Amino acid sequence: MVHQICGADGLVLVLWDKQYVGGLQIELYHEMHALDRLEQDYQFKCLERNNPYAAQRGDCAIPIYISV
Repeated sequence: MVHQICGADGLVLVLWDKQYVGGLQIELYHEMHALDRLEQDYQFKCLERNNPYAAQRGDCAIPIYISV
């Protein structure tokens, strides 16, 4: 839950519940982990493609779709 407090000088303070922020942190952690795995897979594919001794499987492009 988010609470807004408006001060006398017009400054708005936003207070976040710890549980809400914790949920956002968990969601962010999962998204960052998924992005890290995609980056590792991409780097592996690049190394594999540039290595003439690696087994060729016909994989040449990796589509990456990220929504934030």
